[in-house]
Amino acid sequence: MPKKRPSNKRPKYFPNNWKAYKDSPDEFFIPISFKDFFNWKVMGWALPSSIACVIREETDGYISEKVYSQSAAAQKYLDTKTADKNMKTIFTIVDGNSVQVLSPQRKGDKYRQLPDDSDDLDLWDDITDEEIDELFG
Repeated sequence: MPKKRPSNKRPKYFPNNWKAYKDSPDEFFIPISFKDFFNWKVMGWALPSSIACVIREETDGYISEKVYSQSAAAQKYLDTKTADKNMKTIFTIVDGNSVQVLSPQRKGDKYRQLPDDSDDLDLWDDITDEEIDELFG
């Protein structure tokens, strides 16, 4: 069993290497298309077998995440939260197979799943880094 540190001592500082990355030339980094990056980092998630799903809630800039080991409990939680007609929360639900985004409709009566337009990913291959920076600030 590891030793506990006394409460009056600070934890050991582990420096990071951000300056080395900042000062590195562009040739140091391998260019990758947006589609490949998206498939690698966004679609390449993996959840441990003990986790059924993760629900991320975004309300007025405040973000919280809940982790569920049973999908029935997650479904019950979503049913109670989405029943409120005045709710303005966007839910992102991730399980072992998919990522779903539930957004409130403008009328405020129900939630809808955002469309999955995987065909739109082909558009990103033709856009340069400068154009992406202009789009997203």
